Amino acid sequence: MENKKLGWCFRLKDGLRFMEPNERLAKSYLEEAKSSLERAEKNFKDGDLLWATVVIYYAEYRELR
Repeated sequence: MENKKLGWCFRLKDGLRFMEPNERLAKSYLEEAKSSLERAEKNFKDGDLLWATVVIYYAEYRELR
């Protein structure tokens, strides 16, 4: 049964694979996201809005993985 929001996954070369949750990996991703947000805060305080935005986007990506 193909979910419309996930349909693109089923067209990938290797398809969609389900994996068991990995606590260590999840913790690692959250730590990287936290580090990226700290960097974004520094960029923002330094007035570098472009890089603050880029780093925030990266932090969101890491958190959602």
